[in-house]
Order: sequence, then C-alpha cells, then structure tokens
Amino acid sequence: MPIRPTLINCHKGPLTMVKYNREGDLLFSCAKKDKKPCAFYANTGERLGTYNGHEGAVYDLDVNFDSSRLLTAGSDRTTKLWDVQTGRELFDFPHQAGCRSVGFAEGDKMFLTVQDDIGDREPSKLFIYNVPEEGATGPFTPMRTMFSEDKCGKMYKALWGPLNNFVISCCEDGSLRKWNVETGQESIKVQNHKKSHSLDSVL
Repeated sequence: MPIRPTLINCHKGPLTMVKYNREGDLLFSCAKKDKKPCAFYANTGERLGTYNGHEGAVYDLDVNFDSSRLLTAGSDRTTKLWDVQTGRELFDFPHQAGCRSVGFAEGDKMFLTVQDDIGDREPSKLFIYNVPEEGATGPFTPMRTMFSEDKCGKMYKALWGPLNNFVISCCEDGSLRKWNVETGQESIKVQNHKKSHSLDSVL
C-alpha cells in the first residue's frame, strides 16, 4: 500500500514537539513562536482545535494513556493540564521561570515538569506533581523538587524510567542525569557529550 503524505501547516514558527496519542489516531503539536498547541486527526491532518491559554511559546506537551488529558509546558512560566476533547483548561501550575518539559508518569497519577534556571540565582529544576482530582482547587505544590548542585545549566528534557522509579534528564552542559524519584537525589551522571550552544535555537 503506497504511503500518502499529509501536509499539516498551522503554526507560525519552528515546531518544538509533535506527539501521537497511544492509539495513533490523534496528533498533537506545539511551536516556539505560537501560544496555541493544536490537535489533529492523524490520518487526514484535519485540525480538531487548539488549546488557548498560554501567553508565550509552548515548548513541550504530553498526552495521557486514554487521551483524555493533555499537559503543556510554556515559556510563560506555567504548565497547564487540559481536557483533550473540549479544549478546556483544567489546572494551571505556576513556576518561577519558563517550563521546558512535561511528561505523564506510567499510570497517569503523577507528572513531571522542568523549569529553566534563573541566572545565578536558582538552578534549573525538575518537579514531580500528583495529578489533581477533578474539581480540586490550587495552588498545587510539587511532591518532589530535584536540581543539580554543580550548575548543569538548563535542563532541556526529562523522561520517566520504567515503573516511575527514576527520571532521566538532559542538560545544557551535555550531561545525562538519573534522578531517584523516591529520594529526589541525583544517582548517576553521564558526561559523554560536549556542551552545545545551539540547543536554544532548536528548542
């Protein structure tokens, strides 16, 4: 069966994340110069709608197991949780700096966020939150806060490990770091890459 290409063009700047849901029938995207993440039918490219609420670029997004909730990370210092079907903003999680990365844990009971560094005042931080119950009221505080003592620069991305026991992050200094979710401590650091000065232009 021949492959039929589908062109989707709805953002104004470089894409920062494109993600399928688990079933592969929905596609979500966000862009560096666009405040509005989008949802599409994957087969046709038809846009289902946008998620309106961020005041700056959206760097990352993730959709949960049953495609009912969407997480977004914005340069406006917020992470937001959305109802996928209606586009309604359910919860807002304020941060002290721009948010680079988000991700649901296995089981969708927790999620992670990554906050940019604040110059020399505070390092880039990795937060773990419990997903609020429907109707809960904030403000919501993270159950775990993790950061490096050796000033690794920005954390650009973080991913959950198997069974939610650890998180892997990639940093501006070229390092990969493994974090113990239970203790919040850095357990392994791998420094095999040279520091990149071009990541900001990509992400």
